[in-house]
Amino acid sequence: MFGVHPPVVGTWYVNRSGKLVLVKMLSYSGKRPHQVMIESQEGATHMVPMSDWGKLNLQIHAWVPAQQRSVFRSNQQPN
Repeated sequence: MFGVHPPVVGTWYVNRSGKLVLVKMLSYSGKRPHQVMIESQEGATHMVPMSDWGKLNLQIHAWVPAQQRSVFRSNQQPN
């Protein structure tokens, strides 16, 4: 059963049809998240209002702790 997981930047989520999306950024209004930028595997990005986040029916697919994200970025080769 799918529940509502809060958006976490750098986390991959999967929807009911098996498509993966990555949370790229959170936009805040005051101290609360207002919008979520998600990116599909194909590279398309979309801004989703927090009021619609739960309607996406996403489950956490893969999560990388913040400490390790910086290590992965530093090991990437420049384009």
